[in-house]
Amino acid sequence: MKTKFKKCAALAVIFGISAFSFAGMASAQSTCKWYALQSAKQQKVNLRKGCNLKGPEWSKNIRDHKAYCESVSPDVWQAKIEERQKALDACK
Repeated sequence: MKTKFKKCAALAVIFGISAFSFAGMASAQSTCKWYALQSAKQQKVNLRKGCNLKGPEWSKNIRDHKAYCESVSPDVWQAKIEERQKALDACK
C-alpha cells in the first residue's frame, strides 16, 4: 500500500511540475505577444510623428519582436519598451 501511495505521490508531483511549467510557458508566450504588439504600436507612432527613429527595434514586424522577447530576460525587453517610449516622448 505504501509503495502504491509513493508512486501516486510521485506522479502527482511530476504532473504538478509539468502543469506549472506549461503555465509558465503560456504566460511567457502571452507576455511576449504583448511585447510584440506594443513594439509594433510604438513603431507606428514613430512613423506617424515622423520621428525617423531607426534600428531593428523600430520595426512593424510582430514576429521579429516576439522572437526577440523570447530570446531575452523580462528585464531586458521591459527596458527596451521604456527606451523606445522615452525616444518617442522626446520626439516633437
